[in-house]
Amino acid sequence: MDANPPRELRGLPPACEAQPPRPLILDPKTPGLRVELDGPALRVVGEGQADRYFPLRRVSRIVADASVEFSTEAILACAVRGITIVLHDPSGQAIARVVGHAGQRSELRQRVIDLLAQPEWRPRYQVWLERTEQRIAAMVVKHLGAPRELALDPQRLRQWIGQTGTFFVGDSTEEATRSRFRELATAWMADHLQNLGFGADSEGWQSGEFDLGADLSRLFALRVEPYRLEWLQRRHIWTVATRREARPVRPEMPALIWQQAEPAVSRAGRALTHALHRWLVPLG
Repeated sequence: MDANPPRELRGLPPACEAQPPRPLILDPKTPGLRVELDGPALRVVGEGQADRYFPLRRVSRIVADASVEFSTEAILACAVRGITIVLHDPSGQAIARVVGHAGQRSELRQRVIDLLAQPEWRPRYQVWLERTEQRIAAMVVKHLGAPRELALDPQRLRQWIGQTGTFFVGDSTEEATRSRFRELATAWMADHLQNLGFGADSEGWQSGEFDLGADLSRLFALRVEPYRLEWLQRRHIWTVATRREARPVRPEMPALIWQQAEPAVSRAGRALTHALHRWLVPLG
């Protein structure tokens, strides 16, 4: 990993530059958080804080704790604009999605439908998931310079990443940033699948036996872990080099680091669905 100790926010774009639509991450720590529609914008209301406004045209998706309330008008406005709302539990696992207009039916979508119509789809799909996870683990190991044997055991690799992150910034910060990155990966993949046409009948893709969004999000979350861990390492080195006490990580920092890693994270996400498509073609 990169051992240079640059400034904590090195490489982030200036705030004054025009930015494309990006995820709206709602912090569940604010009590009584509620999202309402206010003209062409969403108004976020919370106890003890000033109202915040987010123009709908600047929001790509919304990731929020399940405790956050949404008005019906806000939900419908997001649906009309194709803005996906992902709700997660306290551990960061997605438990519900509100999906708006889906993209046009794609070849990938049809090939998945054809796969599910085959009697032996379940073991075939499980083998693909396991092999893909191992390939991703090998890429992550190479990226981070982790012990090579971890490429054969993705679960142990995840544990190693967690232990390394804890060494850099402590257990609570490691857990918080990992949870945030998992939320962002889940939201990105949900939006990507919607654009590929999987949102039209979202319940069909989230059954007890088959949840494409959850499966790909889990793989994607592992694939983007190097960007989070490298940032934690740079933060650790900067703290040691300056002999300063480590400051708490601001809630918005993981989303900014995710943005900084674009377009690499998007390429990694699209590579996953491309790999799925390549695997499905011979089965058709």
